[in-house]
Amino acid sequence: MNAELPITLHFDRIGLYSLALFIVYLAGSYVAPFFLYLFIILLILPILSLSYLLLTFFRLKYYQDFSTEHPMKGESVVYRLILANETLLPLHYLNVEFKTIHPYMEEVLPRFTTYIRARQRLESVYEIHCPFRGIYTVGLESLAAEDPLHFFVFRRRVWYRTFYVYPRVLPLRSFSTGMERSERLAQGSSTGSVPDYALFSQLRSYRHGESLRHAAWKKFASTGTPFLKVYDTSAEPGVTIYFDLRQTKAAGLKALETEDISIDILVALVKYYLDHDVPVTVRAPGRTVYTFQGFGQSSFQRFYLSTMELLFQPTISPGAMYHLDKQTGGYESTSAIIISHLFDPEVFSTVDESLSGDSPVSLILNRSGYPRAERKVILPYLYSLSERGANVRFVDGPEDIVESLEQGVLRYER
Repeated sequence: MNAELPITLHFDRIGLYSLALFIVYLAGSYVAPFFLYLFIILLILPILSLSYLLLTFFRLKYYQDFSTEHPMKGESVVYRLILANETLLPLHYLNVEFKTIHPYMEEVLPRFTTYIRARQRLESVYEIHCPFRGIYTVGLESLAAEDPLHFFVFRRRVWYRTFYVYPRVLPLRSFSTGMERSERLAQGSSTGSVPDYALFSQLRSYRHGESLRHAAWKKFASTGTPFLKVYDTSAEPGVTIYFDLRQTKAAGLKALETEDISIDILVALVKYYLDHDVPVTVRAPGRTVYTFQGFGQSSFQRFYLSTMELLFQPTISPGAMYHLDKQTGGYESTSAIIISHLFDPEVFSTVDESLSGDSPVSLILNRSGYPRAERKVILPYLYSLSERGANVRFVDGPEDIVESLEQGVLRYER
């Protein structure tokens, strides 16, 4: 069948039927006139069969309903299809095909052929699980029906829906990147510094006329005395996150899970900093360089929608992009975070080299794509980085993200 044409002819069946007509005609001409009447009846039957198909198929109504238009990763979409035959004649041989596309879909909605009685409604309900971030397409691909003689196939124009499934938003209560400047402030080098609201320091008494934006409300409720939160200051204009878009070494569903974990880490960090009024820049090398710059909570939605542009592909290391930005003046922060899911020597050396400068580079390593034996190979080197002052975090699975990001010290494994 040619799906592009609204009508298809079964020429093999039409040919056999034409041959039968010819034989009946010859029989009527040379054997008995009765066959001529049979010939006329057989000649009219295809016309009646086609008329029957036109009358029933094009009066068929269909409805598609989706439980949500904006599912998040891990949620499901309940898809309901209703087919209603509104004529007084049954509809024969209705073929229903679905268009269901998403990465490594666990099960595809099966096509089926049905018979719908007069004035009957058929309802089918499906649950489409969305285990991964990405673009999902769900709905009808075609409705096709055949006439009772199976000579003709007609198709109806139908529609389907595309869903953009966005990553999870994981709330962080705290996150320390080594950006604190307490020692520098103690030495009196606070010129030009500004409060970093990600770095809570202490409480102080409220003075009349001051803003209550950073009031310690819990303390006020317990003591009745107003206090304000005091934050450490930092000289940096914000933080730059370098995100690794190279394809993982895992395969199949494991690759998609690994990539989604890295995306979840990125979303959690960006939201944390924007919620604390810390300027954030995200840089991700790809065929085109992904760049986001934001400040304040109002910027998060713009970033969140833009995560659909983060496509994993063969590209350069985020460590290489960091060095390139440093050389060309594209790096304006004094602190950086690299999020990677690869055991890349160039990333590790970038973190190592930053220890001797005034621009610390933190590393969040998503190890979910590697088996436990391979993870242990690089542990001694990463532990040595941590002992020398590097901020290194491990994330091993989707349920490990918040705990791993909030912990202040790298956990040692046996």
